[in-house]
Amino acid sequence: MPLGPRIPIKYNRNCLPAFLHGLLPSISDPRPILHQPDLSQTEFSKCVSSVRVGGTWKTTQKFRHNTSDDLIINWANSKSQILDVGASDGVTSLDLIKKLGMKFDRYIVTDAYLTVFVMSCSDGTYFYDGLSNDAFMKVTDTFVGYADDKDALFPFGLIARIFLCQAPTFEVGKAKEISLCQPELIAQSKVDPRLRVKEWNILTPWAGEMVDMIKVANVLNKHYFSNDKIKMAARNLYRALQPNGKLVIVENRDKEKISVFQKETNKFKLIRSENSGSEIEYLIQDLVLA
Repeated sequence: MPLGPRIPIKYNRNCLPAFLHGLLPSISDPRPILHQPDLSQTEFSKCVSSVRVGGTWKTTQKFRHNTSDDLIINWANSKSQILDVGASDGVTSLDLIKKLGMKFDRYIVTDAYLTVFVMSCSDGTYFYDGLSNDAFMKVTDTFVGYADDKDALFPFGLIARIFLCQAPTFEVGKAKEISLCQPELIAQSKVDPRLRVKEWNILTPWAGEMVDMIKVANVLNKHYFSNDKIKMAARNLYRALQPNGKLVIVENRDKEKISVFQKETNKFKLIRSENSGSEIEYLIQDLVLA
């Protein structure tokens, strides 16, 4: 995820020579997912990773959860019910599903935003949140700008607001709904009854069946959520787990940090920590749950 000082307007990398990509604030053009149906998994993830919606980045790439996936594979069996939370475009879910083979009975892939809406105008392409109908991103051949400019460095927040100020009003008949989910995952879910893909916001109660394992990667962290909201999410995850079920929290910044908890009466018990564990490990461990 892009951390550090906030610069909510960046150069479209298509307009820059490659040697400037690391020197100037720049990001990949997400628009190929609108009109190129045959993108590879890597190309699709690259486009989706440029999207910031609902206050969070959709950053993802293949093979980034190898250690945590190995743990889940070791614990899984043919009856396992697995919930994958905040899976972005689902490319890492595809990785794990392939490794699991027949070692699961149900695998549910979730993210708060699996679809968004797009309207194209003469001055650029606008992306809209389908819940609020607000424009959250604008893309041109030169720039990519984001409406969420809180804590932005001056004057980049002002520039981003000016960049998006002419966003047309959202219109259902004119806006095109686009999927941010890997086409291969959608296709697999249609032929394999064990797979399910659904939108779910971790800050709301889980309405599905209880599961044996939950994987939460690069979602529950202090960059995105306050301590109170992290605790709220933990309570929702607790209620989604079967007794003795496992919660696997993953962070990928410089290396893969993992905290594994087991559901016990009114609490989560820490049972494993890799690379010093996640930054919220202590919050989950100290939380009293009902």
